[in-house]
Amino acid sequence: MFATTVCAAIGLAAEPSTRQEPSGVNLALGAAVEARSSMESHPRTAVRHLTDGIMAAGGYQSRPSRLRIPVGLDLGGFTGGWRNAFYKEAKGVTFVRADKVDDAFEYTFEGDEIAWIGTRNSDHGQVEVSIDGKVEATVDTRTGKLELQKELFRRKLAPGKHVFRLRISTPGITEINALEIADSRISASASVKPGEIDEWVTIDLGQEREIHHVRLFPAWVPAREGEGAASFPLDYRVLTRTGQGEFVVAKAVVGQVNPGTAPVTVELGRQRARQVRLEVTRVSGRAAGESDDRLRLAEIEVLGPGPAVARLAPAAVPKPNWRLQTADTAITVAVEDGRPVLHELSAVHTGWNWLAAPTPIALPPRVKVFGVEDHQTVTWSLQEAKETEDAKGRRLTLRFVCGEVPKMTFSCVWWAAVGPGPIQYHEEIDNQVEGNHPTGMLVFNPIRERLDIALRPPRAAALWRFHKDAGGGGRPKSLYLDLLADGSLHEAPFQGGKDQGYGFIPMVALDAGSHGLYLAGEWQDGRFRVEASGPDPVQIRVASLPGSMSPTNTAALFGLTRLAPVYLGAYDGEVDDGANRFKRWFFTHKSPAQVRDDPTEPWTLFTAWWSRKPGWVQYQEVFTKAMRERLSDTGFESVCIDNGWWNKDLWTADPERWPDGMQIAGRLARENGFKLTLYFKRSNSTMAWGKRLSQKMKEYGATTYRSDFGAPSGPAGMAMLDWLIANHPGFRYEHCDEGGKQKDFVMAQRASGIYGIDVYDPLSNRKMFHVSSYCLPPVQLQCPIDDILRAPVYALRSSMQGAMYIGMGFGKGAMPSECPVLIEPMRNNVALFKNRLRPLMRSGDLYHLTLRPDGVNWDGIQYQDPVTGKGAVMLFKPNSKVDTRRIFLKKLARTKTYALSFQDRPEQNLRKTGAELMDDGFDVTMTGELVSEIIWIEESDS
Repeated sequence: MFATTVCAAIGLAAEPSTRQEPSGVNLALGAAVEARSSMESHPRTAVRHLTDGIMAAGGYQSRPSRLRIPVGLDLGGFTGGWRNAFYKEAKGVTFVRADKVDDAFEYTFEGDEIAWIGTRNSDHGQVEVSIDGKVEATVDTRTGKLELQKELFRRKLAPGKHVFRLRISTPGITEINALEIADSRISASASVKPGEIDEWVTIDLGQEREIHHVRLFPAWVPAREGEGAASFPLDYRVLTRTGQGEFVVAKAVVGQVNPGTAPVTVELGRQRARQVRLEVTRVSGRAAGESDDRLRLAEIEVLGPGPAVARLAPAAVPKPNWRLQTADTAITVAVEDGRPVLHELSAVHTGWNWLAAPTPIALPPRVKVFGVEDHQTVTWSLQEAKETEDAKGRRLTLRFVCGEVPKMTFSCVWWAAVGPGPIQYHEEIDNQVEGNHPTGMLVFNPIRERLDIALRPPRAAALWRFHKDAGGGGRPKSLYLDLLADGSLHEAPFQGGKDQGYGFIPMVALDAGSHGLYLAGEWQDGRFRVEASGPDPVQIRVASLPGSMSPTNTAALFGLTRLAPVYLGAYDGEVDDGANRFKRWFFTHKSPAQVRDDPTEPWTLFTAWWSRKPGWVQYQEVFTKAMRERLSDTGFESVCIDNGWWNKDLWTADPERWPDGMQIAGRLARENGFKLTLYFKRSNSTMAWGKRLSQKMKEYGATTYRSDFGAPSGPAGMAMLDWLIANHPGFRYEHCDEGGKQKDFVMAQRASGIYGIDVYDPLSNRKMFHVSSYCLPPVQLQCPIDDILRAPVYALRSSMQGAMYIGMGFGKGAMPSECPVLIEPMRNNVALFKNRLRPLMRSGDLYHLTLRPDGVNWDGIQYQDPVTGKGAVMLFKPNSKVDTRRIFLKKLARTKTYALSFQDRPEQNLRKTGAELMDDGFDVTMTGELVSEIIWIEESDS
């Protein structure tokens, strides 16, 4: 295929859902482009030609005359102890807070007016406000009652660039919610009516080509009234021309439905054209803070047949060489000059070899002899190449031996599983022993990069990074998408502080439009480093660098050490397609056997304070009453006793709160049909601690061990968990470390459930799930929610997107029986989860139908089982003024008919073909706020 890509204005900082230009970056690649806009403020961008028949062109970028910028920690400019803050009175809104004198925030902007939006309260203090180094005011934010999102300061300025600074001048809290910036030099033409524009873009394909259709990709900028994307074409024409002739209308569209984040395909039929023009006369609603109308697109693709892409011919690879392949990904490895060289990393479906050049894999350069301070340089030679194959897949092991005195071997191991998924690569070090002592140890100093490969995309590529969104609140931004151009440099560190959400999930993806590549690292510490350089398409270098926690800084002193793997996978389609193949592979080969083999996983889990007082104060009498009532027969399968039940020794129960010990908890749970999850406060990761844990779990009748602060980590912690899995019958582990701090693939191999986030409102959990579910199997991703009284069904279903985890910790009751309004919604939705959603979650694929939830616009996901044709759409309408929204489904069979059944609104049931549901979509109506819907999808004969 060939494509012309145009990236137009993105005026607000926002996160992508599908492919999109990131905020503040212009895509400036491809064929010649002309553009006309009714806005005077659209600067043009240069264009360049791409290879392999793919064209891309820079569009125009504009910014609104008045812009409201949400302030989050990722904005930068903070000094001191700033952190996120949240208020139940402002659900889904993030504030940034500090409370120490001289803590400061600085922001550089261009305009002629700025305002600070924040809070006032009784525990707040005074703040010194400076502009361009001059103190403008001292703002007292102390008041008698809480006031949220208040304008605390505003100042008109001379036009130009300015530096705005806040500094806490007296003890007390200071909070920032947003900045509002205005520039009177930017304005719309007075002759333009609201929604009506006169803008066009002409794309020169460089030569006459056969084209089939045009695709329009909305930019991720929500309309302020909550209906899909802002400034998307509603009335437009697509025109073509050959040579220097006149433009001819190929397609005219009036009343286009706003597609939200889904691309719109405009079929043109088979024709030849040198130039394609999009003329737009009406667009959808404006974005928040904007006072003018403009055309806004992430991409335009002009599609038709293009040159075939070919992988490197096997004959060009030196011998000896070996080739391994999954259903998605192929590699070819050779040995040259005594070291392994990767010659191919291909997408099977497209044949595209992603390697920019043959890539050597560096062998460790030095060995330190046991008992000797100095180390010596060593040389390696191939000792053995071994291929093995079984029902699960094929493995290649290249074993190298060093030529010097220490008897050490270093093995490079590739494994290609049967079916779709990545190819796994790991390394093994065998430090052989003479007498009672090892002969040497490998020294990685500086720390050796596990994988360092140079890649060439078939077209301009976007880098996807996935933040953990862990800790004390959902981040303003956690899905990062960056267009890779010459000079780009991005990192994804796997760890960070609590205020930074604990870093990124160890996975990155390169999206090249119709196909892409992903790379993942198994270990808990380290980073991916991605940089791009050279002409288009740029060369991309991806390096996996282990961190200080990793066992790869030095090898073990003796015996065999297996270093944590990395995963390399190619995919056909969009990022969701690649993510689904990876998650299915991980679930099949890596997830705990407990999760894979038990069709009732993930268990529905209920937790509470088991107290009538707010706080972690458990009482045996309350738990006993709850068990006898069986939680009012709500259908939950497991109950959790969390923090604070223990005595001073941390192993036995507090005799005042649990006079009969924790044995009573296990017995009562078992007698009433529940499994017991019990939180043990850890002190170390030793095997002795693990063995005592096993003993206490058996003694108390606990089925699941739950951790939190100080959860098992590092090589010792993983060894302890592996021992428990192997030696404790039915051992099950639920991981929580400050709400997803260790959201990685080494933990996902051992934990049946990983806590997603450490706040419990529905919106924060859906924000977290939207991003984390690209990487981790949803059956293992817990969505803990206890904010359920205000809108029970909406809250329960927010947890049902992943592993259902419901708590009651609001101090108004420890059981549903004490809140009768919750009994029926719990019973009904727990049953829906167990009987209908859970099977889809285990066997189906997950597709993100909308943007990351923002608390205003509709959001939703789709589960779809490709074998049975069954699926489910989960939709949420938090606070939108729009009651009807068009939904576009994904990955249905185009010629089959599907019956859609609405769980709550059966009057909207319908039947359509897969093509209609994916291309044209269908309308869903939901009135009110904090409402939801589940739409069941099933293949139909008529």
